[in-house]
Amino acid sequence: MDLRTFIVPKSQDLPASAPPSPTPPPPTAPERSDPQYYTVETRGYYPIIKKKKDKSSALVTAVLTVLLTLVVVYLLAQCQRRPVAPAVPIATLLTNSGWKFYTKPGCTFCDQQLKTLGGSYPNTVTCGGTAAAATDPAADDSAADPCAGIPAFPFWVNEQTGAVRSGAQTLDALHGMAKNLK
Repeated sequence: MDLRTFIVPKSQDLPASAPPSPTPPPPTAPERSDPQYYTVETRGYYPIIKKKKDKSSALVTAVLTVLLTLVVVYLLAQCQRRPVAPAVPIATLLTNSGWKFYTKPGCTFCDQQLKTLGGSYPNTVTCGGTAAAATDPAADDSAADPCAGIPAFPFWVNEQTGAVRSGAQTLDALHGMAKNLK
């Protein structure tokens, strides 16, 4: 069985069970890549039809798939992102509400609280030593120690209302403190 190849116009219907008649190609043979023609090969009685694949449609499909994937990933990221109030203005609100922040060197919770506040707080008192030394009057010769009576660090004291808070506060708690909520 020999292999014969024919170029057939797409407008011509090809029977599924019978091979096309071996007609000579048109006077000017079309290019094999011309989308208006099929390439038909026969082995014996049954035709083997190879339709030309359009490479540009595959490229467009690939590009659209990538773009759609990027859009979906972006939208999912936007849905999961929760807007957070900026930390810098909270320091101003707390200062205007009369809150004083007590901290000590080496306190990791104090460092965490300062990060929540934007890295610094204008109304800060830095205490030296441990909390027990700050509360024990015999350990400190100075009677006007600003850290006397501080039980733990970080510690917040509102000079206007007398309210106190102990420990690192969340951003929501700091907003509540700025509104003088207890």
